[in-house]
Amino acid sequence: MLSNLFKLNLNDLYGAVISAVIVAIVGYLGTVTNITDINFKEVLNVAFLAGIASLLKALGTTANGNFLGAIKIK
Repeated sequence: MLSNLFKLNLNDLYGAVISAVIVAIVGYLGTVTNITDINFKEVLNVAFLAGIASLLKALGTTANGNFLGAIKIK
């Protein structure tokens, strides 16, 4: 199921959620020097932004794998 430009499918949504979780955990925890310094509000903010970015990428990618019809990414 490939997405068309400006359309999403369930795989795009799943990919966005997975990207959000991975980016939030790895990116944020990489900056924490002490386990007690973890701020879960910041982790959720990073996860939300990563998920939105992934969905925007999926929305802008054609069925042929071109971002905005010009840049081959898939």
